Amino acid sequence: MIHRIPNAHEYHPAHDAEWIAKDPRPNYILEQPEIHKAYKSLEAIQHLRVYDTAPQYITEYCDQQFEVWHASILCQEPGGFLPWHTDFFKYFREKYGETDRITRYNIFLQDRKPGHFLDAEGVNIADWHAGDYLVFSESDWHCSSNAGPFNKYTCQVTGLLKTA
Repeated sequence: MIHRIPNAHEYHPAHDAEWIAKDPRPNYILEQPEIHKAYKSLEAIQHLRVYDTAPQYITEYCDQQFEVWHASILCQEPGGFLPWHTDFFKYFREKYGETDRITRYNIFLQDRKPGHFLDAEGVNIADWHAGDYLVFSESDWHCSSNAGPFNKYTCQVTGLLKTA
């Protein structure tokens, strides 16, 4: 189910952003080998990431939603994909400790462009707008690809939701 952050707007990457190439292949292969043996190559799963940053509207929204959280912006370049997987929240667990209450918001930073795809729990998310997001736990299977000519930007927010 898609949720929406109010007052969202299209993301435009800063020219001086320090993008780090993230190659998750070892994690996928070691932690979910039964799934990833089906892939002939996992070369295209590298993506770019800027850690510990989010647009202001996301920061304000997440401060209301989470007790503690962190964010990173991901850039999936044309031809890139993330295979069918679940998230392990390794960075969050290392920083804040083991917990069963971890939640991830996968926030779309731009309106969907041609060739941009995301599948969550076997459901194709066919359309989205900047500020739309999906909620994931570590047991939710999903995959993503960019078969279009434009970079695809998302923001991953991982944290502990506030309790009532």
